[in-house]
Amino acid sequence: MKLNSYRPVVMAVATAILGALLFSPHSPAVNSLEAQSSSFNALYLSTVPEEYKKLEETFASFKESGANTVMLKPRIRNGVIDRDALTNVVFLSHQAGLKIFVIVPTRSLDVIQFHPDWEDMRCDLGSGALQPTGRLDLFNPSVVIFLTGLFKELAAYSVDGILLDQDFFYSDVEGAGPSALAAYRQKFGSRLSFSKAFLKVEGADVLSVEEYGECFWNWNELKKNTIKDALQTITQTVRAVNGSIKIGIPLHLPGVVRPIDDRAHYSYDMFTFRRSDIDFFWIPVLHRDIRARQSLSYKRSIEIFSQTVQEAAALVKDPARTIIAMQTVSESGRPLPFHEIEMVFNQARKAGEPGIALIVETDKLLPAILTQKMYKRQQD
Repeated sequence: MKLNSYRPVVMAVATAILGALLFSPHSPAVNSLEAQSSSFNALYLSTVPEEYKKLEETFASFKESGANTVMLKPRIRNGVIDRDALTNVVFLSHQAGLKIFVIVPTRSLDVIQFHPDWEDMRCDLGSGALQPTGRLDLFNPSVVIFLTGLFKELAAYSVDGILLDQDFFYSDVEGAGPSALAAYRQKFGSRLSFSKAFLKVEGADVLSVEEYGECFWNWNELKKNTIKDALQTITQTVRAVNGSIKIGIPLHLPGVVRPIDDRAHYSYDMFTFRRSDIDFFWIPVLHRDIRARQSLSYKRSIEIFSQTVQEAAALVKDPARTIIAMQTVSESGRPLPFHEIEMVFNQARKAGEPGIALIVETDKLLPAILTQKMYKRQQD
């Protein structure tokens, strides 16, 4: 998504003035933000306008939406933040009395072209050969240093929250780069054997692992610890810059795709994360995409959405720390019927009132009267 810089000098000055107001104990802007409901009622802007005037109009329209937060992905090219664009969205969001949460990729950042040795490897289940993943390897200390610097810079822009994107995980076949394999050999005194790690592989067009060996679980434990350590480093650095910032990590549910052990497929340690100071766990549950992909009926897609949301809240064990992102536009780009949006919204609420983020597009914004009604219902 593209964000161009406009009025850079004026906006930089305006942002500096706004920052002083926001952090003043007597600031009306701070009072406005703090006075909002504690519920997380967000609009997730899937595409960001290129023109400043359109961006300004979009954020102005959000002011009457009933939402208290805007989520979006800032422009990051070659691992470098578009500083002017980020300044604009922070300024406009706070001007509208809304918090701004930025969604930041981790392992899929496009910097491998400059640092080929940072790339992770995966085991091909068919041949057993190692193949590049196109993703960053968190086992490599240089990668963690780079990511920490990026997140530190983002935190300095007075964003209210940072959400790690859905690429923050290792699949069962990933994590086979040189640093990971060296860590395995050092800890367990032997080379990782993929044939012993993946005991049973099945599938016609797409192969998948049906049974894992002991050495896989040893390897998986290393991946879980690597993810946990990287997250801890990033979190501590970010909060040293901005002590009030909220941090969220992606939630992965294996049942959304197929029943598989989440420990194996995502290398996630939810028990540890739940006990940490992470503020939010977020997941997009795209019922229309699921419906199209699996050729489901409308009724069945709503049932899967409801089941997934319930599973998400149960996994986090705290609905207030759970954010569900839901569609308002179909997979073909058509706005969904309002009654369907309300139906899905109400299904999400049944999971114990989690935070909800309506995914919207600039040219297909929802009427304020609709979002006001839904968010008011969320707060009541």
